[in-house]
Amino acid sequence: MTGFLNRGLWAVAALALVTLIVPASAITVPSGPSEEVKAKCKMYAEGSRKWKKCIKKYSAELRDDDLYWAGAVLAVAEDYDGALEILGLAHNPNDPRILTMTGYSTRKLGRVEEGLAFYHKALALDPNLVETREYLGEGYLQLGKLAEA
Repeated sequence: MTGFLNRGLWAVAALALVTLIVPASAITVPSGPSEEVKAKCKMYAEGSRKWKKCIKKYSAELRDDDLYWAGAVLAVAEDYDGALEILGLAHNPNDPRILTMTGYSTRKLGRVEEGLAFYHKALALDPNLVETREYLGEGYLQLGKLAEA
């Protein structure tokens, strides 16, 4: 019984710790935009409403690397709906990075099970994605599924 209580208390402490010390700013944002994005949207502040509108306007011309980067910038700014909007414009929606960031933003919007499905799909395509595994563990902690975390 004591071991169970200790595990239960540990689980609550771990979930609280993850919630407190893993903010959106902990996302690994790619190094930066390509020259195309810089040329087209440089007049707007990254993450702003006008910047997001500019990214959307030129999305057909942008590489998925740029759309992933833009989605990550929005997720760091806690604009999860905006991140999903931009990530949804990716030319290859099955890019594991796009799937991971889509899962992250979905999970942060409170749709944890849906977010986990994106992580599983990403890991099926590339099982070596450390960041995806980290987010998957966080999602399981949110659901109280410690064995899966």
